[in-house]
Order: sequence, then structure tokens, then C-alpha cells
Amino acid sequence: MIIGERKCGTTSLYHYLVEHPAVLPCSVKETHFFSQSTRRVRRSIERYRDFFPSGDEEEVELQTLDLDGHDRIVEGRLSKRVEEGRAYITGEASANVLMTVPPQRVFGVLPGLKLIVAVRDPVARAFSHHAMHLRFKREGRWLFRFVTDYRRDFEREKALSRIGVRGPYLGPGRYIESLERWLGVFPRAQLKVVRTEDLALEATRADVLRDLCDFLELEPFDFADSASPKRNVASHVARDDDTAAMLRAYFQPYNARLEALLRRSMGW
Repeated sequence: MIIGERKCGTTSLYHYLVEHPAVLPCSVKETHFFSQSTRRVRRSIERYRDFFPSGDEEEVELQTLDLDGHDRIVEGRLSKRVEEGRAYITGEASANVLMTVPPQRVFGVLPGLKLIVAVRDPVARAFSHHAMHLRFKREGRWLFRFVTDYRRDFEREKALSRIGVRGPYLGPGRYIESLERWLGVFPRAQLKVVRTEDLALEATRADVLRDLCDFLELEPFDFADSASPKRNVASHVARDDDTAAMLRAYFQPYNARLEALLRRSMGW
């Protein structure tokens, strides 16, 4: 399961992995199953399994909703033939899980699950997430009526974070906080962190996907000829240097802790 984070390329990553001949897609990319209460999750785990191939199908299909370069939602379908005698794995990508779902809820029903986390420069991620919410407001979505100028919204969330409130723009970019919670429940060997910037660059993408094949115990596969284009790309993300500098300073201590945990430089 790709469990996050939002605006970090989880859709593109999921499509890359599904291109592997031994990976079958879920019927929908994001099931949102674990957004339910723990009691409901435990009672309906068999319904969760219905999202995934059972092994009897000749063909499986993934329904997709992607954002094009003009901020339009495009519906698509991905079909994949099932080869008799081949061993397969399957999974989903619910990008909101990392920050919002208690890891115990997932571990309680799927203790052997392998988890993938995509992380992106938290400054760029915050601007991108705000741009998405601003687009939702323009579309008339009631839940986003309080979205204003990104400078004001970031400052408000920064102030609220001092009293432990986790908002939608800065909270998800404090990756270390979420990872420490998940690693307090799942074994370290079952969680893999991917840097979005490495996935986005053609020069490093192959290494990322090769590492993920090893992590998922998949046979090596050359993704070069079939790699999907970048998905869910907004047309324009507003930002300014002063606000970016403020966010850079805000995230610095969290990024330092993340680098210590992963024992690598994130380059942010």
C-alpha cells in the first residue's frame, strides 16, 4: 500500500508499479477503506478484499481519475490481462493514510502489509496542496470555502501548529512525525520511503523502481519502455520567494530529523 503523502506523486508511482507484469491493480486507486473507524475496518475486512483481484479473473481493470494540465479531471481505465500460472501481488494507493489514519488500525488486520511512502520537498508540497484547495473553492465545494491567500493560510497554520494542531498544508510535510508513528507499529523492514524528486527525474527513476522491485520481492523489470507520464499535474502553482523562505525555515528541523532517521540527505 502506498500510504502517502498527498501531492507527492503517489498516482504516478502507483501507475509505474502496475506496469510491472507481476503487479495487478486494485479496482480503484484509493479505496479510503481505512478512513473508517477501527471497529468498522475489523468487521468489514472481507469487503476490503473485494477491491482486489481474487485470482480467478482473466482481466482486471483500474478506474482512474487524473488531473490534466488544464486543471480538468479526466476519467480513465487501465486493463490488464491475467496470465495463468503467474504469481501476482496487488495493492492500492490511498495518499491520505500516512497522516490521518492510526497505524494500529491497519496493522490490526494486515500485519504483513508492505508500505510505501512518497515524500516531496515540503515547501513545494505545501504550495501545491494549497493550489488544489483553491481550485476546489473556485469549483464551489463547500468544505473549502475558508481557503484564502496562501500566505495567510500558511501563517495561520504555522501559528496553530505551535499548540499541536495539524493542518492540511504544513502538517503533511512534517514527514518525520508520521513516519515515527508508523514505525512504532510496523517493522522497519516493511516500510520504504521514496523521494518524489528521484521518481520525477528520468536519470534516477530507474534506480527508485529497481529498489521498489527488491522491496516488493518482484523480479527485475525494465520500466523504461512503458513508464507512465507524470499524473495529476496542476497547470499553475502560485508562490513567492519570501513565503518559500519562511516555509524553508519552518520545515528545517523536521527535515533534519527525517534525514537522521533515513540516514540520507533529502536535498531540500
